[in-house]
Amino acid sequence: MALRSQVKDLKARLAASELESAARKRAHAEGTSPSDGGWAANGQAHATAESTADVIATGLFDHTPVRDIGYFVIWRLEQTHPLTRSKQGSSSNHAFFWSLTTSIDNVRQRSHVPYQPRGTSPQGDAPPTALSTTPLRASRGPPNQHAIARLAAATEAGHETDDSFPLPEKARSWTTRFFDTVGTVLPHVGQPEMWRIVARVIDGGLAWSAVDRAAQALLSIMFAQVLHTLDERSPEPFYRRALALLDEKALHIPTIDCLQALLLLASFQQNTQRSMESWAPHYLAVRIAYQLGIHAPASYEYLGPRDRELRSQLWFALVNQDRILTAGLARPPLIPEQHVRMELMEFMAPLRQDNDEVLKMDYFRQAILVHQILGLTVDCMYSSNINSSSRLSLSQIVSKTVDLTGRLEQWTADVPRPLVVFSTASAANLDSTPPDTSLPQRLSLLLTIFHIRAKMLIHGSLLMRLLERVTGSGEEASTGVLQDAGLSLLSNYLGLLRQWLQLING
Repeated sequence: MALRSQVKDLKARLAASELESAARKRAHAEGTSPSDGGWAANGQAHATAESTADVIATGLFDHTPVRDIGYFVIWRLEQTHPLTRSKQGSSSNHAFFWSLTTSIDNVRQRSHVPYQPRGTSPQGDAPPTALSTTPLRASRGPPNQHAIARLAAATEAGHETDDSFPLPEKARSWTTRFFDTVGTVLPHVGQPEMWRIVARVIDGGLAWSAVDRAAQALLSIMFAQVLHTLDERSPEPFYRRALALLDEKALHIPTIDCLQALLLLASFQQNTQRSMESWAPHYLAVRIAYQLGIHAPASYEYLGPRDRELRSQLWFALVNQDRILTAGLARPPLIPEQHVRMELMEFMAPLRQDNDEVLKMDYFRQAILVHQILGLTVDCMYSSNINSSSRLSLSQIVSKTVDLTGRLEQWTADVPRPLVVFSTASAANLDSTPPDTSLPQRLSLLLTIFHIRAKMLIHGSLLMRLLERVTGSGEEASTGVLQDAGLSLLSNYLGLLRQWLQLING
């Protein structure tokens, strides 16, 4: 019942936001974007609503009892336990949050130290929920104020409608900036091919129609990616244009341009508070990849060197994205591990053998390997986000944690120079690194972030299980060999996290 009331409240707030959005659109009804399919409506009519949904959905969990959270966020909890124990099976942050909150609430109830939320009467007889009684949450101000402020700013920027092709000098400048910034770590966006598309539009009198819809969508989302790194104008018009172009008509015939555009679109959404939206283009990208056959080594036999290079890069970029979304959104993977043939990495040797290109490709290979560990972690520790990880015994969790940690440490040791996974000591000096820091340092920092993310996912299940053992009963926790081993693993892990938090907080 509590969840039902929260859902009703969410629907009401979303409806109100959509009405407000519609009113604003009527007031700014001048400009239009190409609209031929379902994605156009989704991208334009709900451009504000999708971000609003993210903001409101985050606040939705502020008052929901742990036992009422559904499958996607956290597994169904035991109703028979007097203290509502968490059944963590999801790899999402919400699952970790709820399990941690439950443990804190269990400790509070066992200690018989009542916590009274602010603004309530000590004589009130309403039973407090785990979340509403958490001091951390209660001590915070109104939820999501900063997120709502950012949303308002994005909404105003979203009223811009100029998605015309820029002047030649500006188009070349944006393309150059893309490959100097975002494109540095996206080798699957072919630089020669992109420059040819830009040249064709310029030679065609700056008319988008000089290239097909897939190429238009690719250029549009590339411009949106570039403008997201600049302050000169909003990227939203080009983002909405890409959404409108990637309709069933454009996706009916699978092409490399379509696949590149969908990958860039999902990446843009993940970096602009639209993470939940990114599953749709990712799903379409997986479908197109299988239609193109880029997952199968046999499909490369009759291709030239450049086509082999680009297609293999696209395939592994898609696999990496699948592992990121699987872990972050707590979904089962769309690409099974047995479909990922590592021999395809042999085709990724860059045709240009200058130092920067070789370095970028070394980085991409290492990113593939660490995301492979991320995928194995979701499969082993979180049952591919299908079954609950609580079905694993503590001995299984400790064993799998040791195995995956060993794989991660071996990956760290094998990272080739000049790339390196920073230790916390060496990373502590990064806050003084100038903006024009060298390419090896920039790529090494990204690999370090990937390393920390994988380590957090690997240790998450062990952390939640030990907290459950310690806080789930009134008895003192036993000090068995398994628990001691688990605590030793967590001690090293939490020490690393503390140092990184100090680094992040400056």
